[in-house]
Amino acid sequence: MAPLRPASSRPSTVRSADRWLDAAALLTLATGILLFAVGRSSLGALAAQSYQPPPAGVTWVSRAELHDAQTRWGTGLALAGFILALGAAVKHTAARRRQVD
Repeated sequence: MAPLRPASSRPSTVRSADRWLDAAALLTLATGILLFAVGRSSLGALAAQSYQPPPAGVTWVSRAELHDAQTRWGTGLALAGFILALGAAVKHTAARRRQVD
């Protein structure tokens, strides 16, 4: 087995196609976190009774359900982004090991 070179002297093994996976993971994770934060903030405003009244014909319950769904979707998207990021990290590590060997 060949000795490992310092990280600074190793050529980059991440291809541009792999960067798309990184970008998708980042976008999915950031969108999920943002959606969760918006839903959670609105639910907090509803609980504190500082929420703007809904337009005519829209109930308070439907608003609460909307923001509850936002938090659930945000959690799901953030989890999906985290899983994509883990997959990308594993893929980058495997590519780096293949080049060293």
